[in-house]
Amino acid sequence: MKNTYQYLFFIGLLLFIYSLFLEPYTDIELFQEKYMQLSIGQNKEYYNLRDNMLTTKYIFQDIGLFLVLFSSLLFIMRKLGKGFLVTPKSKLLFILLAVFLPIVTSLGYVFDLMQALERGEFPHWADSIGIPLMGVPVIFIALLFWSLFNLIFLYETQIKARKITYDMIKKINIWFKIVSIISLLLVIDSMLLGQYWYGIPGILWIYYYMSLGINRYISKNPTPQTNKSNQETKQ
Repeated sequence: MKNTYQYLFFIGLLLFIYSLFLEPYTDIELFQEKYMQLSIGQNKEYYNLRDNMLTTKYIFQDIGLFLVLFSSLLFIMRKLGKGFLVTPKSKLLFILLAVFLPIVTSLGYVFDLMQALERGEFPHWADSIGIPLMGVPVIFIALLFWSLFNLIFLYETQIKARKITYDMIKKINIWFKIVSIISLLLVIDSMLLGQYWYGIPGILWIYYYMSLGINRYISKNPTPQTNKSNQETKQ
């Protein structure tokens, strides 16, 4: 597993470095020339022009950064768990995670808009990104409500650092299985598109759901067999 992290990290790093040597368009001067010939409102013509002249620069750049961040995140989480992927060890950490997730997800949305503007994904006559940015507080509040809502599953639950294993994931309740699967599908979609600003927060959401589900299951089913297969990580 350690080598896997290293391979993913270096593959991602190589892809990112390679992207730095590529131009965004097959012919920048020709692109600018045709771009300047377009009139306000010719959105379709602009997008066709851009799509036809784009190189693989941004694809390699985004997928490379996704692999670098993904491998680094898993390495850090396992390092904190002393070689294992474990759940938060206290209710306070669960609460902090519940607040952190809406923040980082909302920032990912802002970054997406800013990067799209910087990469020329919108023609100069398009509406200002100020309008979609106005939705950030709404997105944050909705996600915060959602994450805090899921904390109700910690009611009367004994919180400890539990190992996250495949066997335990299979035992969590149907609610956390459903939201985890939906989140996983979104992460896969983000990964294929190289959208690390959505994919990385998505992985953390999955970790949050599984941690809630595992702690709830073990607390409600404190059998000797369960305790044996899910030894607590030494603090």
